[in-house]
Amino acid sequence: MYCVLLFVDPNGADFRDVEALEAASFPILAEYGAERLFCLRHLDGTGETQLYGFPDEETYEAYMQDKRMISARAAPALEQLETRFLPVAMI
Repeated sequence: MYCVLLFVDPNGADFRDVEALEAASFPILAEYGAERLFCLRHLDGTGETQLYGFPDEETYEAYMQDKRMISARAAPALEQLETRFLPVAMI
């Protein structure tokens, strides 16, 4: 399994918009055989940390280039949203 940690900083974006993006991504994730393994919302309101599992790195790269996901991430309501992806290994 190829795991990716995602840090989400809404930078003032409404969390409902972030949650809508997440909900739209789940069916697409499933098409790639991937899933969100956990999601932690920061208690200070600064964002979320999420862990995703993909079958392999190539599948992750294909998911990130999926036109539906690129379009969803480009929604005007998410302009302020900052994300950072970090490949990780579970030990």
